[in-house]
Amino acid sequence: MMQTAPTAVDILDFQFKLQCRLKVFDSKSIPVSHKQCNLVAVASRYGLLFVGSNDSLFQVIKLQQIQKYNSKEEVGDYCRRNIILNSIPQHISVNCDCSKLCVVMKDDCVKAIIYDLASFLKENISIVQEVRLSSSSDVDVLELVWNPTVASLYAVSKSDGSLGAHFSCI
Repeated sequence: MMQTAPTAVDILDFQFKLQCRLKVFDSKSIPVSHKQCNLVAVASRYGLLFVGSNDSLFQVIKLQQIQKYNSKEEVGDYCRRNIILNSIPQHISVNCDCSKLCVVMKDDCVKAIIYDLASFLKENISIVQEVRLSSSSDVDVLELVWNPTVASLYAVSKSDGSLGAHFSCI
């Protein structure tokens, strides 16, 4: 038998409080740029945090490891895994079912590297696919978004005014 739902209650004191501050890269060497970027992504299914940097790498941090820090001071020595790239990451994004991680970077042209997200919990990281997003060196990626229901579909907005929809068959 169905019952009536309880009356809704507005909660006015819902707050987010600072857990800790991690020093993920050296701020004095950040290049001044007008380009858009997205360098933080979370895979809640696996408890992993991905953070890009101003070097040719990104970090994988287990959320369980940083929950032990309760300091408002900046923490520089924390447990992490550095993944070396060919160039500086511009966008990092996790798909809707937390099975893939996409890292966009630019060396001679813009490309996306798609990783098997579960492989970050193992010793050897698995690259699923590498996609060249533009053949022109003048084009930058403005935004990358995964489809919220189709785990293998993502869209890329580029500085030349084009939008690419990519479907991963893997």
